[in-house]
Amino acid sequence: MDIQKKDYQLYDREQLRDYSYSSNPLILVLEKPEDRESDKLMAQQKISRTLRRQLQQREDELERLKEENKITQQEYQRVYNELYSDEKKNQELIESMAEKYASMDFDQMDEENRKIKTLILNGELQKADSIINTKGSIEDRIASYKAHKEANTQEEQELAEREERLQKSKAVENLTLNEIAEDCMNKHEMYKLRCMFDSAAYYIQMRAELDTLNWDWQFATAFYYQNQNAFVLSEKYYIRSLKMLKELVKSNPQAYESDLAMSYNNLANLYSATQRFSEGEEMHKSVLAIRERLAKANPQAYESDLASSYNNLAMLYSATQRFAESEEMHKSALSIYERLAKANPQANESDLASSYNNLANLYSCTQRFSESEEMCKSALAIRERLAAANPQAYESDLAGSYHNLAMLYSATQRFSESEEMYKYALPIQERLAKANPQAYEPDLAMSYHNLAILYFDIQRFAESEEMYKSALAIRERLAKVNPQVYEADLAMSYNNLANLYSGTQRFAESEEMYKSALSIQERLAKANPQTYECNLAGFYYNLAMLYSATQRFAECEEMYKSALEIYSHLYESNPQIYKNKLKECYYWLGNAMIATEKIQEAKESFLQSLNLARKMTEAEIDSVTYSGSLYFLSIISFKEKDYASAYKYNVELLPLLHSLYIGDAEIWKTDYLGQLVSQSFYANLLGKFKEGEHYSLEALKVDSTQHVAYTNLAAALLFQGRVEEAEKLYRQYKAEFKEDFLDDFAEFERLGVIPEERKKDVERIKAMLNEP
Repeated sequence: MDIQKKDYQLYDREQLRDYSYSSNPLILVLEKPEDRESDKLMAQQKISRTLRRQLQQREDELERLKEENKITQQEYQRVYNELYSDEKKNQELIESMAEKYASMDFDQMDEENRKIKTLILNGELQKADSIINTKGSIEDRIASYKAHKEANTQEEQELAEREERLQKSKAVENLTLNEIAEDCMNKHEMYKLRCMFDSAAYYIQMRAELDTLNWDWQFATAFYYQNQNAFVLSEKYYIRSLKMLKELVKSNPQAYESDLAMSYNNLANLYSATQRFSEGEEMHKSVLAIRERLAKANPQAYESDLASSYNNLAMLYSATQRFAESEEMHKSALSIYERLAKANPQANESDLASSYNNLANLYSCTQRFSESEEMCKSALAIRERLAAANPQAYESDLAGSYHNLAMLYSATQRFSESEEMYKYALPIQERLAKANPQAYEPDLAMSYHNLAILYFDIQRFAESEEMYKSALAIRERLAKVNPQVYEADLAMSYNNLANLYSGTQRFAESEEMYKSALSIQERLAKANPQTYECNLAGFYYNLAMLYSATQRFAECEEMYKSALEIYSHLYESNPQIYKNKLKECYYWLGNAMIATEKIQEAKESFLQSLNLARKMTEAEIDSVTYSGSLYFLSIISFKEKDYASAYKYNVELLPLLHSLYIGDAEIWKTDYLGQLVSQSFYANLLGKFKEGEHYSLEALKVDSTQHVAYTNLAAALLFQGRVEEAEKLYRQYKAEFKEDFLDDFAEFERLGVIPEERKKDVERIKAMLNEP
């Protein structure tokens, strides 16, 4: 080490050589050579004066003793010679002390020591000695020091003995901790096997709290709570685990990065399950960054984990309707699994089948049914082969593939093929559930439930009810044992059975089922709103529809408003997912208000529904509620005599009705025709007579037997100056529409839309209409 500063030198280099680490500061004093020489010269002068003064005093004392004959001449001469024989030694002393005092940093000394050294340097030795003596005799201080040192030595020995005892005690403590922890886990496993899940939770949590710095115990507890749908507790323990793993990764990334990614991954899945998609996406991307890096360095060890991360992020994107990004992630996962399965089919084909299955679900969601079927069949081919070789391991997955293909066929109206697939799945699941109900009854209940939906869709209501009740029986039993996990499924079974009863006019039974569903769902949503509020809103909505069908409009309105409150705040956080549900809820609430003649409130509700519809793409939009909102708004505007608004709403409505009419004329003919007639009237009321003629003629093209269209056509022709054509229609339909003609003329006059040059013609036609 070299210490340099221009014009300065470091004189005491031994400090650098001997210094070892301590908490005390290392102070290095640098000095200019000329200043140091000046200090040294001054010290020499002071020390020399002191020594000369001391010599003079001793000479004086020697002379006095000689004069008083206290010493002989011979003794005098000997002592005198001794005094002057030390002269050479004194020079060495002066040089040595001057060097020492010149090197001293008086600023770093305590006040008392600085004072003593200054007195010595100045030759005031008695004063220096006096200050030293005030501290006590050196002998006593040495004795005290030795006693203190001895006590410290003894303390060190005792500390060493205590440290040894402590280490032995800690070893016993650690052994005891691990033994207790192991027994906590034994209890946990025992209670799980007894289906006593709260007790199982108690013991795994007890283990986690034994050592809150053991990340693995925190992770295991979080994972258990996640599987129990106890998401708040699960998140707490995942966050604990993550905090520790982040620190471990800093010191040893190679050992702990994979574990950190796993914790991120599980917490991300939890966030997705609780509708916290932005947090879930952030976590999944953190996982992905780690696993991409690990897989690049060691693909054999980490590519499977990387594929799993691509899959999880794909599922999140699908849940948030970001389908293009979801497909990209699914394909990234699939490319890895296909490569791994080619190299080692036995180890990786099962994951490949799952990847095909997940991509199939995405294609089904986006109406790409042929691609979905291709993926489902790819998964099925693998699982049939795996199950044939090892049924115990793979039959459950095989049943899952049959089930997924059944749902796809149901969605594409291939009902007989769908039923066939369900019937392939069910015998497997029934056999598995009989052997191990705890493991396989949930999947069996799901298949019963979905087959019930199929039977309902094809109006085989008795079979549908039978399947719903089979699912319900299982779910009631499961929910009794483990409500936290299975009550949500039970509520869904009550809700769907209620839908069946409502669809078959068994309204009392339907209401009972809806209320059973609601009592569960309200409790779940209160404890965990992020996870369960969406379904709760759906249940309110369904019960509202029942009350509407049974003319209980006050209760109907209350249920719609309860659903609306939930959908509104869900829409704020995720508009893409909830805008359609919110739109429909506003629409049907408006219908309920129309029934109770709350016209202004209904108008506001329809406007809210319409505004949401206008934000949707053509692929997203539901033409029925969109057109319905426009229809009611046009009717309300007409009743308010706001013909301009009624006309404006119909301009937007008619193309929608035309598309529906082209698609199914039998159902939509009356609605389309009625709005064409209304629009021709609104056009006339606004003085748009050419448009009034156009809409009347369009109505007559749809159905020429609907003579009401001629009332508007006659007025449109008359006000355009085509008096003879108009008068012919007035005469032809006088008997059928006399009062309508006269009422229309009164409204035209009130609005002042009759052209001045046509007023005489109007009066003449009115007179003709009033003739007997």
